[in-house]
Amino acid sequence: MEWKYNPKDYVDYLCDSMTSFQDAYLKKSHILMTISFDSLYFNTKQAVKEHVLSSKDRDDILDYYGGLIPDA
Repeated sequence: MEWKYNPKDYVDYLCDSMTSFQDAYLKKSHILMTISFDSLYFNTKQAVKEHVLSSKDRDDILDYYGGLIPDA
């Protein structure tokens, strides 16, 4: 699968969150995707506070990954 965001392009804690989500997605695990998304949510918030990520980029990333989680 081709991902819109390459985790290696981001700081380590965002990379870890994105990689975790992608692994959960490939395993088709709704629970792991949800847990990983929660981590991504807080890590993107931290990245904005540290000026590593813009608010718009954060919203785009969360929209993208959130859209990959199937409705339960």
